[in-house]
Formats: sequence, C-alpha cells, structure tokens
Amino acid sequence: MKIISKYNDIILMVTGQQALDVNAKYRLAKHCFLYENKGKYFLYNNISKQLYLLDEKEYTALNNLKNPDFKILEPFVEDWSIVKADFNDLAFADQVRWLYENIVRKYERPNFIIFTTTKCNARCYYCFEHGQRRIDMSEKTAEDVAEYIIKNAPKKEVYIKWFGGEPLYNQKAMDIICDRLREAGIKYDTKATTNGYLFDEETIKKAKEKWILHSTVITLDGTEDVYNKTKNYIYKEGNPFKRVIKNIELLLANEIRVAIRLNIGFDNFENIKELVLFLKEYFGDNKLLSIIPIALYDLDGTRSNQEHDMLDAMVKEVEELTSKNKYRRLTVKTFSDMGTRCMAELDSCKVISPIGELGTCEHFSEGEMMYGSIYSSEEKKDVKNYFKQRDVLDRCKDCVLYGNCGGVGRCPTQTRSCTEVEQNAKLRNLKNCILATYEEYLENGCQTIIK
Repeated sequence: MKIISKYNDIILMVTGQQALDVNAKYRLAKHCFLYENKGKYFLYNNISKQLYLLDEKEYTALNNLKNPDFKILEPFVEDWSIVKADFNDLAFADQVRWLYENIVRKYERPNFIIFTTTKCNARCYYCFEHGQRRIDMSEKTAEDVAEYIIKNAPKKEVYIKWFGGEPLYNQKAMDIICDRLREAGIKYDTKATTNGYLFDEETIKKAKEKWILHSTVITLDGTEDVYNKTKNYIYKEGNPFKRVIKNIELLLANEIRVAIRLNIGFDNFENIKELVLFLKEYFGDNKLLSIIPIALYDLDGTRSNQEHDMLDAMVKEVEELTSKNKYRRLTVKTFSDMGTRCMAELDSCKVISPIGELGTCEHFSEGEMMYGSIYSSEEKKDVKNYFKQRDVLDRCKDCVLYGNCGGVGRCPTQTRSCTEVEQNAKLRNLKNCILATYEEYLENGCQTIIK
C-alpha cells in the first residue's frame, strides 16, 4: 500500500486515529471510495483526504470485510476508512466538518473577491449580470477597500480574486489596491476571472510584478466565428478570438496559469469539441493550461430534467476529450474542502462590490444578497449565512461526497436538487481526479500534498 495523496495530516489531527477492535464487525465507511481501473486499485478516503494505491491483496481484503485480515486492514481502521458496522457516518462527517471549520479554517488566509467594475467590453447573451448597474470602483473606494483588507488581514497575508464585469476594464483600482497593500507590508497574490481581451505584453508585465497574478480563468465559447458572435465585443475592428488566443499564449509564456472555461449549451456543443482539438494543436501539452467544461447556468429555471440530462451527457463527452488530451488536470485536491461547495459558505471569503458593499457570492454582487459594507460593522446575519443552510436527502446518506457538501444547498442558480444524474456526474469527476492524481504520482515520483 502506498499513499499517493495526503492532506498533510490536518484531518487526522482533527479526528485522531480509530482504535482497532479485533472482535468488532467492520465495513467500508460511506465516505470512502474503492475503485479499480485497468488492474490498478485505489481507495480514496473523503474524510482523511488520503488516496491509497493498493496491491491486489489489500484490495481483496477490503472487499472481504466479513472475514477481516487485520494485519492488512489495521492502517485503514486507523484512518477511519473501515468502521464498525453500527458506525454513524453522517454524524461523524458533520462533526469533522464542524471541527474543521472551527479549528483549521479559523486560521486560513482571508480571501477577497473584488469587483473593480461591473462594466464589460463584451455582450454575452447568457451573462448573469443582465439588469445590474454598470459602475466602476472609484479611486477613493479602491483606497478604502485596501484599508479594509489591511484591517482584516491579521497575519498580513491575503488572497485576492479580481472579478467583474471585466476586471481589467478598471486597472486603476487594481493598481491602487496592490500599491497600498504592498506599502502596508501585506503579502498577497491574486487571480482573475477575465475574458482575456485587454491583456498585452505591458499589462502582463504589470500583472506579474504589481498584481502578483498567478492564474486566470478565461471563457471560450467556441472556435473563431462562434466565439466572436457570442462575445459580441464593443470593438468594431480586429479579431477578438485571435487576440484572446494570443493573450493566453503570452500569459502562459510568463508562467501565469490559464484555466479555459468552456461554457457548453445546446447551440455550441459540436463546435466546443472542435475548439478542444484546436487548442491541443495550438498550445500543445502545456502544464500551465487546463480546460474545464461547464454547462451554462439555468438562471431562469426553465430547463426540463431531460434537457439537464442531455447537457450532463454533453459535458461528460467534452470531459473525456479534454482528459484524453491531458488538459483536464483536476486531481483529488478538488475534493479537499470539508463541508463547503463554494466560497459563499466561507466566513474567510468576502465579495466586495464596486461601491464597497459586502456579499458572499460573486454571482450576486448587489441588492438583497449583500449583507454589509466595508464602511460599517453591522451585518445582516441571515443574508450572510443563507448559503450555509442545507437539506439532507435520502441519497446523501450513502454518498461518498457528503463530507464535501453536507447536503443540498440553497444557491439561487441551482434550480434542481442534487438529482441522481448530478450525483453520478460528481462521482465520475471523482474517478477522473483519482486517475489524474495517479498520473501525477507516476510523473513526479512523489505524493501530492494537499495543504
């Protein structure tokens, strides 16, 4: 048995080791996933976050717990991979999540998602910001945001994510915030969700040196004609697709990671597959580039279950294509969080609007979903905690991923509960992540350490 991915012992420090009772009856814990692929055997523990590469004897022993061989199984008892028959899996996961939130998460670096502007140079038909005000963060507000971050960075270290609108549409605000943080001795690094159009060599140089930009998420909706039509930029000259592809190349050359998000809908599915092949040919096997296929949000809740299932199948097909071309590099680090599905559930994460309002979700940056302001200590607790509420479905009780989510959340963009199809899609993702982690282990010859 080899541990090829581990969580730096953080979770086991929280849970402690389980003592072996040779007289007890044991079973595989519901938070564990036993997986065989092409003669390779894996066990993933979604509480300890350890991924084991098993030999055939260990795999056989884990499949024969009615007649346990404790010489082989004792390590899996200690890390709660196998548990007593009457063990309460859900209560254990809930307890670990609570301890994790109050012991580990308490000391995490603060994370700020900053809207430098809600203006954008593109006019995507599917944009979730339709109807919102178009406003830039003023220089005065940028100064105030920096002061707020400084006051809320007890260890003088923060993460920043630039968001919008198109965040690079207001680079002045980004410059002010970074200059002020540096003057105050705050250590920071940043990432950006951007359409990529406004980068150039000079801007990328500033991004590395001033913004400490280490990664970007850039959406591509198809090959040249489809992309240009979908993005519908405000500019009348030039070729946006070629410009953005060139900018992705420049970012990669400057060692800034790029995750290309593929927004998949019924209209562009076949073209997205063409795009993946184009990207493979253009960029080759670049380890700083990843491609993440995502189904377009059902913001108005009008899709039928059949349409959702069709989109799930489309995403699966593109996932397989990107995995084949080694552009889908999600490892089991994807499942490292305990009890959080997104930033909206983290107290350490704050959305800051262009006028200094505070929220929890980047997709709701104004109005009733904002719980406070950088200018006041008063908070609307019910709004701040809204996304933390969960409903536990029957299928949750046997799901290996319960430790990550704790049940079905209340995100307004999710028009369905976690259906069987969605659950299977997440389990498929777990399998892909296990295999990707194994490939990384073979390539590097060492463990993946999840910090």
